[in-house]
Amino acid sequence: MAQSLPPKSLADGGAASANDSAHRAPSVGDLRGGAMALVRSLVSVVDQVSRYAAAAGRARTGKPPGRPGEVAESEEAAKLALRRCTARHRDAGFHLQLRDGVLLLDGAPMDPAQVTGDPVLGRLRQRMLQLEIGTIQLRQWVTAGEVLAVARLLATGRRPEPGAPPIDLLVSSWSTRVSTVYGDAAPPAPRLTPDTEQALEAMTAARTTADAVQATPAVVAALHAATQRDDAEAVEAIALAALAWSHALGTGAGRLSAEWVLRELVATAVLPLLIRRLPSSRSPLALYEVLSRGGEPVARLLFERLPGDEVAFVRRAYFDAIQGADVGGSLLVEQLRDQRWIVVRNAATLLGNMRVTGAEAALMAVLGHPEERVRIAVARALLALGTPKGLRVLHAAILDGSAEVRRIAAAAFGVPGSGPGGGRPETHRLTAALERERDEDVLLEMLASLGLLGSSAAVQRLVRIALPAPEGAITSSERPAVQDSWMRVAALEALVRARGHYARNAVDSLLEDADPEVAAAARRLAPSVELR
Repeated sequence: MAQSLPPKSLADGGAASANDSAHRAPSVGDLRGGAMALVRSLVSVVDQVSRYAAAAGRARTGKPPGRPGEVAESEEAAKLALRRCTARHRDAGFHLQLRDGVLLLDGAPMDPAQVTGDPVLGRLRQRMLQLEIGTIQLRQWVTAGEVLAVARLLATGRRPEPGAPPIDLLVSSWSTRVSTVYGDAAPPAPRLTPDTEQALEAMTAARTTADAVQATPAVVAALHAATQRDDAEAVEAIALAALAWSHALGTGAGRLSAEWVLRELVATAVLPLLIRRLPSSRSPLALYEVLSRGGEPVARLLFERLPGDEVAFVRRAYFDAIQGADVGGSLLVEQLRDQRWIVVRNAATLLGNMRVTGAEAALMAVLGHPEERVRIAVARALLALGTPKGLRVLHAAILDGSAEVRRIAAAAFGVPGSGPGGGRPETHRLTAALERERDEDVLLEMLASLGLLGSSAAVQRLVRIALPAPEGAITSSERPAVQDSWMRVAALEALVRARGHYARNAVDSLLEDADPEVAAAARRLAPSVELR
């Protein structure tokens, strides 16, 4: 089955209206197609890993398998589910919490009744309760190995023994984080000196210019004292209080005093303490807003720490802070010339995530970097920036030695206006690469882009792939013209996306196809073709 097909359980359901969602918690149906699809794809991996573990366990103990070839079949099914999950996470990630028995997806509480009635969510919630999991987070571009580590925990993990010391973190990597209810528990309030508490109380109560001017010197003095004591928790507490006060004042009286405190927080002596709190802070977004006032010096301090710290989630905290503060674009462009590949990779990734305008030329210059991981980051950044010139350079990378770079290059062909003169990209370059390609993920992306191109040459190639080939026919590359089911289904989906009478004819002709998966796909797509 093609990995581009959504699981059957996602085929129905729709989003509620904006007015409805504003007055109630989102339902399972509201979230389908977005973060919910990502959660379901992870659960699918968990299910297949469980089946594989059971089959492999029977084989190791000498017990007869449930059926011939069970271990190999379950392994292939797990690999397919894993590929589908990682493919979905190329566009986004998700953050799932279990708080007081209620699931929160990306911060939005889900209707408990619907969660209980949904077999996928109900099963996941029960497993999180059993393992005392508080949070599961998978970020965009999570790797297959990272997903597998989370899936194995959910599939085969054991409930903590009674009396065992609590564990805060179960899985932690660059793109994943699974914490326990103990790790999610609210931290104790920071221990502040009486002078600091008194100064913050006076500051937050100030609503006139005179009161603000009178209150802020004591807060700044408390900040300097905390800096001298190397008290990072107190510095964070002052930062959060000052930012909240600034928001409460808005554009009214006292705003200049609030800005003074916030500027003091990004002073050279204070910054390292504030940065130190990033990995453990429960209010990272607020800290990003404070750090954004520091400009390039903040970005430089954070960026310099990325290659040095060996703990993945700490590095990720610094990375997210640069992106969240949205500072240091010129610094990041400068870092593309560094001799260390990891520095170049980090800079390229941030430039793409932050959509830094004017970075395309510097990125294009390193698209041919000898390190594959750098080329992948640069290709993703150019695709994210989406400039016509950058996309055309990506088109030329369709023959790169890295399958992921080729996949991103294939995706670039599907972006409107990325061809010469802002027109349609050259179809023949993509179809020629299609003939040589052997990686399934890249092939799927190529087929999808052919559907988006919608040119006559693209449609004809999709028809050739989707329809059953004459027996014994071969392609120009001497490989059998008879395609795997997943490839024919993907080509059919791309045809429907391209529209036109070819799609209607192809769907009609495949309703009774000898391949059951192709026939099922044709029946599923038939209603959408009839509506056009």
